[in-house]
Amino acid sequence: MKRIFTLLLLTLVLPLFLLAAAPTVTASNPLFKNLDGTRFSGEFTKGNGTYRIVVMKEGSPVTGLPQNGKDYTYNEKFGTAGSEFTQPGEFVVMNTSWTSYYPTNLKPGTTYHIAVFEYNGKGTATEYLMLPLTGSVTTVVAPTAPVSNLASPAQTGNTITLSWAAGNGSGRLVVARKGAAVNVLPADLTDYSYGDNNLVTAPSWASTTSWCTKARVLRWW
Repeated sequence: MKRIFTLLLLTLVLPLFLLAAAPTVTASNPLFKNLDGTRFSGEFTKGNGTYRIVVMKEGSPVTGLPQNGKDYTYNEKFGTAGSEFTQPGEFVVMNTSWTSYYPTNLKPGTTYHIAVFEYNGKGTATEYLMLPLTGSVTTVVAPTAPVSNLASPAQTGNTITLSWAAGNGSGRLVVARKGAAVNVLPADLTDYSYGDNNLVTAPSWASTTSWCTKARVLRWW
């Protein structure tokens, strides 16, 4: 009888010692960068957990809490089946020791809320800090007003100066083509660099005629 009681006591108590201790310091300083229509990059300062999960929800704050003793599957593609969190519409987009994450598959002009939970341990020994870091970010949309009053107040043999009244975008792209009007459009979700030749209008070109067959990015800011 004594042996049975001892075994029962060990069965009940031993798992308590196998569980990792929960972190005590939450993550802080959320930062959102490289905002685009369908993606962004996020960073934060870690707490004192070994690992952390980032949970996202569209349109309203994350309300779910993680379950101790459970590892959550994540997918940076927001909304992917299998990465669901504990409440409807909430998805895990990161589960690592990192302090940065890169969610995709988002909607333009939409607000997304995040919650970062610190944790220690793995598998059934996982212990979460139930006080998350929270924040929100809104993806961008295309401008609705173009630039106007384009002028060239200064010209020399091989340079020109352009001026205009800005539209309502946060940045603008200047594209030029030699000998003909620019006849290409920039692609959404594409970053162009100064001097970029990626706006190609001809299937092939020689270096001596590249300005005749290509539109060239002169300036972006």
